[in-house]
Amino acid sequence: MFINIGIAAHIDAGKTTLTERILYYTGVIHKIGEVHDGSATMDYLEEEKERGITITSAVTSLKWKNQNINLIDTPGHVDFTIEVERCMRALDGAIIVLCGVGGVEPQTETVWRQINRYRIPRILFINKLDRIGANFENVLNQIKSKLNIKPVIITYPIGKEDKFQGVIDILKERALYFEGEHGEEIIEKELPEDYHEIVENFKNDLIETAADFDDKIMEKYLEGEPIENRELINAIKKGCYELKIAPVYCGSALKNKGVQPVLDGVINFLPKSDEIIEFRGFDRKTGEKLFFEKPKNTLLAYIFKAQIINNRKICYTRIYSGDLKLGENVFNLTTGERQKISKIYKLHANKRKEIELAKEGDVVGILIKSGNTGDTLTDKKDFPYYLENIEINNPVISFAIEPYSLKELNDLFNALKNIAEEDPSFKYTYNEETNQLIISGMGELHLEIITKRLLREYNLRIKLGKPQVVYRETITKEAEGEYVYDIKIEDENLYGHVGLKVKPLPRTGKDNSNKILFELDLDTIPEKAIEAVKEGINESFISGQLIGAEIIDTEVVINLIEDKTGKYEKGALKVAAINAFKEAYQKAGPIKLEPIMEVTVIVPDECTGEVIGDLNSRGAKVIDVVKEDFSTRIKAYSYLSRLFGYATDLRTLTKGKGEFSMLFYRYDVI
Repeated sequence: MFINIGIAAHIDAGKTTLTERILYYTGVIHKIGEVHDGSATMDYLEEEKERGITITSAVTSLKWKNQNINLIDTPGHVDFTIEVERCMRALDGAIIVLCGVGGVEPQTETVWRQINRYRIPRILFINKLDRIGANFENVLNQIKSKLNIKPVIITYPIGKEDKFQGVIDILKERALYFEGEHGEEIIEKELPEDYHEIVENFKNDLIETAADFDDKIMEKYLEGEPIENRELINAIKKGCYELKIAPVYCGSALKNKGVQPVLDGVINFLPKSDEIIEFRGFDRKTGEKLFFEKPKNTLLAYIFKAQIINNRKICYTRIYSGDLKLGENVFNLTTGERQKISKIYKLHANKRKEIELAKEGDVVGILIKSGNTGDTLTDKKDFPYYLENIEINNPVISFAIEPYSLKELNDLFNALKNIAEEDPSFKYTYNEETNQLIISGMGELHLEIITKRLLREYNLRIKLGKPQVVYRETITKEAEGEYVYDIKIEDENLYGHVGLKVKPLPRTGKDNSNKILFELDLDTIPEKAIEAVKEGINESFISGQLIGAEIIDTEVVINLIEDKTGKYEKGALKVAAINAFKEAYQKAGPIKLEPIMEVTVIVPDECTGEVIGDLNSRGAKVIDVVKEDFSTRIKAYSYLSRLFGYATDLRTLTKGKGEFSMLFYRYDVI
């Protein structure tokens, strides 16, 4: 049995530093690597080492107190949110790392929305409590107000800022100090004199919270009977599973204080793989979204990431039920293909060890003929369900790209194909009219990293154009269109007659928001004719008549499908549908939509006015200004195009003290 956990956080909260300590204390590594000197175990890419940030998720296995744990370290930068998103599908639980100074930061909220979407129990680790400005209580208040969950204190800091010494275990009511070269020796002592009242209050709060999830604890509490810690742990675990509470730990990973209790928290409060008995997925016949029970004696696995190494695609796979055996045949329910498992790997960052059998609950790498992020694997071809896929945002920024030499063009296409297979949030297209190759991604850093990979991994020198915004189109009013395709080729008459109307949907500003409806008697029309018309409309959504951008937030109602020959030839009906849509769309007031970003800027108090003024000059809409202990947090909506180069401008405005992050909000007009 395994516990599959992910570690996620805002950038610079100390997530990778915490991971290094966990690997050290569990004996996976024997020397602690540090982010600042580029030696962190899980940050193995050259770009990660140079920049001191996590770019790609990495998997490793460890054991703590005889419990097998698979750990996935994820990026903190918003440009690589897809890495966090897809790893969420493999997790049983999560550790969310918060900075003791910054508290709940923008990417923290993004990660929180992701784990809520996949209903993942989580524990919190408030890190960097040794730093000037760290405030445990402030972070607790932010957890309550911004994350909308009740924090349950399991460890509490002894001392503040540079006087931070250790933590108090609230359950045991004991002080814990971490000694030895790397804090590996835990010294347990009586509570410091001035902490008795604080600990008593937190212990009472813990008991009262536990009582909400266990009637026996409630009875004992009301009658003044003693309550065992194991009873409290089980009750808190129940509340954690129900996503109503989050156990909170604290410490300083860099100073090797407070990390081992977090590992105890993983075992105490996060689900084990065999406790996950219900999955979210879809019915293969109807497409209906549903929950289904864990199948018995059946392999069910999910590919949550693909990585191409030495021209071989390694599929990172979570096994939900059954066992995976080397050499056995499995069915890919997503593609309908039968495939042989040619390799199974136990993973440790960029290292792999071949194994012959992977058990239920494990996370492994597998080598199969073809597999992509989101594919469901099973050993039963007629298995009725497939697992829910991840949510992928389409790119918002593009660059024109070309090789230094035309001889390298084919190699460049192959390299981009590999990268796109690994990263679902990256796209590339070739514009035949302009002879331009366009790469698209989630931000300037995202595409910068990819261009560096082209040089380092594929030895390709490339030239980049200026950044371009990826636009969308939509309509502003209702309109109708009709088209008759009537042509004779040799002795055969081809005929298709389609009528429709288009109307704007409520503005979501999101991709995949269009609808196709029918206002006619479908029983009188062959299924192939209906599919041909739908195919024509879906192709029309890809490129609008205004600027050639993808169309969103548009409803198409088909009210006429006719073929006087009675053949209902697919090609004719498809052409008729495309042209009927084109006519209606041109009359429906099409408009251009630009990606709008939610921008969070954190600046020194004295720079607030100047930074807000600069945002206003860019056409941004400031929606919130919050004064914090040593800084001001500004939230705004801004056109993406007005933010190119903003990092440099912000550094100038704040003398290098400001920081910002941005997250795609929606396509719209401000």
